[in-house]
Order: sequence, then structure tokens, then C-alpha cells
Amino acid sequence: MVLKAAPVLLPATSVSRRSRFPRCCLAIVLAVCLTGNFSILGEGDAFAQVVKKPRPKIDVFLLKDHPRLGAKGRWVKVKRGYYRNFLLPMGIVTRDNIEELQRMEAAKKASEQKAEAKSAEDLQTKWTIDNLDPLIFERKKREGSDAIYGSLTAINIAEEIAKKTGIAVRPANIVVGKIAALGDFGATVKIDDSDMEADVRMKVVPEGWKPPVEGEGEEQAEEEAAE
Repeated sequence: MVLKAAPVLLPATSVSRRSRFPRCCLAIVLAVCLTGNFSILGEGDAFAQVVKKPRPKIDVFLLKDHPRLGAKGRWVKVKRGYYRNFLLPMGIVTRDNIEELQRMEAAKKASEQKAEAKSAEDLQTKWTIDNLDPLIFERKKREGSDAIYGSLTAINIAEEIAKKTGIAVRPANIVVGKIAALGDFGATVKIDDSDMEADVRMKVVPEGWKPPVEGEGEEQAEEEAAE
């Protein structure tokens, strides 16, 4: 006769615990994976509580004085919500690299100073050309009329301005109508890279012309009046 060993019966409570244990661990692992900001407390406890972890503060640079955070020019730590909802919209702080910001500000300031210097130079150029005496151009006159051979061009005017002032003017910047006779004329000179314009006066005279001597006209008029 063969004797069979009786089956070992485990307590119901032991089976129940074994079946629940993997499910509980799986739930905890899923919670940690899905949220990313949870930590498990109570090491060694299979049924540890899951608690939300506070987000770390961020470093910001003070662009302005702040009564609570301190004077401008310092790095401080603040909560993300306070930075996003108040400090950033008010222009009090920045998270950018302060050295890069300083470099950009310096470049901007240098550009503004250069523009101011250019504007002052352009204003001086305009004033110099505006106050020039009329430019004299001698031309051969056609017999029986005031017409001249050829015409006066922007190149002629630019060369004369450079001769009188030392200012280089591009002929393309000179706006002048056709000048093909003796007389008084005017032209406009556009200042390079500027909205400014200068006015220049010109006189086209016949060859051999001599400017009147100062006071000569008055003496002649007096003599004629005396006669």
C-alpha cells in the first residue's frame, strides 16, 4: 500500500496578501513614472505613501531694485509662478545670460553714439554747403545770346564744392536742372546716408568775367547822380 502525502494548505490570509502585493507595487511604480515629480516615503514599507515633491526655485537676475528681493545687479532664487506671473512681465528680472545682455547693451549704446556723431557731422556738412558763396563757373558764350557751349553738370558742381570746402560729394547726390546759359542757378545736395539736404547757389558767367570790386558800384552810382 502506497501512502500519499497530504496537500499543504496555506492560510487564506497568506494567499490574499501574496495576490495583493504585486498589484500595490505596480500602482506605485506607475504613479512615479507618470508624474515624474513624486517620491516614495518610508523605505522598506510595501504600502508607502506617495507625496508630491515641491518644484525647485529658479535663479533670476535683478534688473531693478526690489523691496523684498534686494538691489538690482544680484542673482536671487524665486518661485517659478512668482517669476512667470509678476517679476518677468514687470521687467524686474531676467533669466538670460547677464554677460550677453551687457554685451548687447554696450553694442546698442555704441551704435547710438555712432549715429549721433554721424548726425552731428551731417548737420555740419549741411551748414557748410548752405553758407557757401555762389559758385562761379566761367563758360564760353555763344555769340548773340546768353547760351553757353555745352552745359553745367553735377560733376562740375561736386568738384567745385570739394575745392571750396574739402567735402566730397557724389554727383549722384546733386539734384540740378539743365544749365545751358548764363545766369544764377541753384541745386540741392543730398547728404550721404541722411535725410538732410543742403542748397547750393551758382553763377554761370562768360569767360574773362571779373567779380565787381566792393564799393565800385556805389561810387559809380554816386558819380552818375552827381552829373
